[in-house]
Amino acid sequence: MSDDLVTRLCSVADCDARAGEPLGKCMREAAAEITRLKAENAALKAERDTPAVADFASAAQLEAWHQRNRWGSSHDAGKSPFDWFWLIGYLAQKAASAAVAGDNDKALHHTISTAAALANWHLALSGGDNRMRPGIEPPTDAALATNQQGEGRP
Repeated sequence: MSDDLVTRLCSVADCDARAGEPLGKCMREAAAEITRLKAENAALKAERDTPAVADFASAAQLEAWHQRNRWGSSHDAGKSPFDWFWLIGYLAQKAASAAVAGDNDKALHHTISTAAALANWHLALSGGDNRMRPGIEPPTDAALATNQQGEGRP
């Protein structure tokens, strides 16, 4: 919304027939601007939420942004590096399974989602945007013991 329109809408006196501008005109302009912004927002969300597979680096960055916005969880602060490890292994397994099944598009997407998870882990480790935090519970002693033996989650 233009700053001028916002200013006019914030001051009823400036958006009043007594000031020479009918209230209806301000409201129509505001409605048009809101409609434009909603369409722009929908287009940005569609871009963010559409898997990309052609250009690996830009697709991984876009997917990392998507993951932070879709799967971010502020209540999971302090997650273990093993939560990231399990997530990345799970996504890599999905890529491998899709490739073995002959679904190349899905395999490409899962390699990108794996790279994006690594990018989000890197951001979390480096003190950057850490809205994405995998896992909701700390690992149990049994899970940690299993992990140390090289077994456990996919």
